[in-house]
Amino acid sequence: MTTEREDPRPDRAGRRLPVLLLGIALAGVGGSVAWSLASQDDARVTASADVVSVPEATAGAEAITAAEVSPAPLSRGIGVRLPSPTPEPADTPATPGGSTASGSSARSWGPDDWRAYCDSPASPTGASSARGLLTAANTERARLGIAPLAWSGDLAAASESWSLQMARDDESTSGMADALAHNPASPGRAENVGVTASSAGISQARAASTLATGWMRSPGHCRNIMNPAYSVMGAGLAVTSDGTTWYGTENFR
Repeated sequence: MTTEREDPRPDRAGRRLPVLLLGIALAGVGGSVAWSLASQDDARVTASADVVSVPEATAGAEAITAAEVSPAPLSRGIGVRLPSPTPEPADTPATPGGSTASGSSARSWGPDDWRAYCDSPASPTGASSARGLLTAANTERARLGIAPLAWSGDLAAASESWSLQMARDDESTSGMADALAHNPASPGRAENVGVTASSAGISQARAASTLATGWMRSPGHCRNIMNPAYSVMGAGLAVTSDGTTWYGTENFR
């Protein structure tokens, strides 16, 4: 879905916001994911499980600084800003695999190399929807021979619900893309969240692709995606009513 609308909030006009990403490893449970698209005119928010959902900030999360900004291969001034990597659970057994991949150093990678791989990943795979984020994640895992993730409806529903909450929170503020946070009740063991915005508006496909590639370029978020200990994931997306800001989340278990 493409949304190109005039911004009804004058203080947002003319601003081009970067992509903000947060990642955290959590203790929790998951389920299976569902795909949906819902419109809520009264809430001024449109949701789709084709977008990643956003959890609330947690203790110890580090602030995003200008030094952490990395370029994104996108036009119209949209960039990617990443927080410092977040820890993964200590118990992360590797899964036997067959395929290998080449990173920037052209070395061969195996399933045991997933942490190191995230410091120098191959060109990331994009996505065009929330369900596409699963395909993108499994494409990356296959590079190292790591077992694919299954889609969890429970994790997807939680991800979409949190993305909607962030989009609603964004609607009540004067700033743009300023409601990013981790879900304090996230059902997954690990979670990636992000937001991408442009005053000119962004399509769902572009938002999903921006978030997918941004997470893979951040070692902490990449490790949540590549961790062999996880077997299921869910994702959800939500956009503000003016079409300028998309929030997304991935949950893993």
